[in-house]
Amino acid sequence: MNILAPPAARVNHKGSDGWLGGGLLQQYASKYAFGYRIRDFHTGNDFGHKQNRDLHGVTRGQYHILLPDGRIQNVIYHADDTGFHADVSFESGAKH
Repeated sequence: MNILAPPAARVNHKGSDGWLGGGLLQQYASKYAFGYRIRDFHTGNDFGHKQNRDLHGVTRGQYHILLPDGRIQNVIYHADDTGFHADVSFESGAKH
């Protein structure tokens, strides 16, 4: 796995009264990308994941896993200021 940058950190600077002074909030956006795939013919495991994040804080990715019934579950997703959004699909896997 290769990680190109540390994950984003959100820092809240609170005053002595516990409130954010003047709405001060600093966000350090980090750009990164990683991916991996495991394919073990002996055990039958087949899964993988790719993900990246841009400097605007939008995360995009996809992952797949071979299910016990032979189907492959694919998930393509993105996460931004509006939340986490995923499209899930299934495909029949070859049993040969």
